[in-house]
Amino acid sequence: MRTLLLALVLLSFSHAATVEEVVAQTLQNNPTLQTYTLRAEKFTLEAEKNGLWDDPVLGAGINDIQFERPFERDLEPMQTHALTLSQTIPTRGKRSLKSAISEEDRKIERQKQEAYKRLLRSKVLELSYRYIITGKRIGILTKRIANLRRMHKVMTYLYESSKVPRTALLQNRSATEEARLTLQKLHYQKKRTLLEIQKLAFIPVTEISGALTPPKVSLDIDQSVQKHPSVLALRAAVAQNERRIALEEARQTSDLKVGVGYYQRDGRPDYMSVNFSMPLKIRGKEEIARKEWLLEQKILRLKLKNLRHTMRHEAENLLLAYQTAKRNLKRIDQKLLPLSRQQGRLFRLYARTRDNHTLKIYQNRDDYLKLQLLRLDEMQQLFDTYAKISYYKD
Repeated sequence: MRTLLLALVLLSFSHAATVEEVVAQTLQNNPTLQTYTLRAEKFTLEAEKNGLWDDPVLGAGINDIQFERPFERDLEPMQTHALTLSQTIPTRGKRSLKSAISEEDRKIERQKQEAYKRLLRSKVLELSYRYIITGKRIGILTKRIANLRRMHKVMTYLYESSKVPRTALLQNRSATEEARLTLQKLHYQKKRTLLEIQKLAFIPVTEISGALTPPKVSLDIDQSVQKHPSVLALRAAVAQNERRIALEEARQTSDLKVGVGYYQRDGRPDYMSVNFSMPLKIRGKEEIARKEWLLEQKILRLKLKNLRHTMRHEAENLLLAYQTAKRNLKRIDQKLLPLSRQQGRLFRLYARTRDNHTLKIYQNRDDYLKLQLLRLDEMQQLFDTYAKISYYKD
């Protein structure tokens, strides 16, 4: 049943999907996100393991075996059958520190997963809107090529009447060929963008739809940076490093190894032994390791400071770019396009009286279509920036 449902889902996406559906499927299917989850689970198990004591060691032995009479066990007092048991007892909370270090690893993986999820969402949004806008560009450029061809016919007629120079015909032909070349590149870009989306989303989507209404964007930069998972992951690394330093300090006190033994003798009384042992910390390795982690702590704090600073400025630049693109789009919609349409109406009004006004109608149409392409450039800038801003939002 699950296989059938998955097949139906993939079949539905093999035709068309909205931007939101592509993003949702990407976050659900991407294997890299799943590896973060598995690594976090691994560190959970590691934390549990590190909190446990080492296993006790059970030993057995036979002492003082005589080569001449190996099976006689009452020849000397030292001939014994021994059974021993030893246990290492950790000191100064080493188990808890090791467990806490693995727990911080788990937190770091979770934050890295969230950061990658945001990055993935941002990239898929950017590619999806780029795909849609490229499709719009193809449509407008196709209209412009058709308009240039009609313009060429009018210019040919006027050229035969000596009303336009031959250079105008050549300029028109050059503009048409450049537009066709651009159209060919746009078709390639659209296909390539779709392939990149399929690579990230792991779905065979063949068409993406979505509205190009400029979204409202609000961003509290300081809060977004402080709560960003990349910052939280680095803060967790700082906290983890503090525990590593504490662990090296604790390792300067040796763990205690306690052993007991029971010795059985033939024809003589049995006896027991108790012993204690621990390594002598005289080489100073633990102190050197502690100093190494202290230096690493300084490095991590500098990285954290730099990351906050960089992210804050990137967010400010993105907001500035978004607002600029939005203002530019508004000027095109409210000023430039209405003026172009107004000129077109005037040219059509006078087209019946003068031939050159007919040409101007097509020239005005060409200018209008170029404005539409300019509008899509600003639209692309706006949605690219919007996608990048989403990296800073939950």
